[in-house]
Amino acid sequence: MWETLTPGDRVTALAWRDRLWGLEKGELRQDTTEKPGRASTAQLAAGLALLIIGAVFLRGSGWLHRRRAIGAPPARTSQILVPMTAAFIAVGVAVTAAVATDRLWLVLLTTAAGCAAAWTASVLLVRRLGGPRTS
Repeated sequence: MWETLTPGDRVTALAWRDRLWGLEKGELRQDTTEKPGRASTAQLAAGLALLIIGAVFLRGSGWLHRRRAIGAPPARTSQILVPMTAAFIAVGVAVTAAVATDRLWLVLLTTAAGCAAAWTASVLLVRRLGGPRTS
């Protein structure tokens, strides 16, 4: 391709996610060594998933420590399963947002909204399921 070009020729730059991967002029195309890939998307999705799971583990360890310190009765199954399910839903929202859009601010906003909604729903559900004990 480069042999047919002269100084001043207009070419089209082909870019994806701020990476130049090729140049084009009419029917001619020359690829660069930068191939577009999903590595940054996978890294963002994995990072968000680990951040959410880490926050859930940190919150859970504080909750268990506080319960042991005051001598609270054993935790109900719903007090474990509901927050765990909410964490998986929040991770699903984060990974889906990272894969579905190229805009970082939108990914972070969607992830934050998904985490807030999942956490709020889990708190309300645990409170509803954890009514007074009859035994």
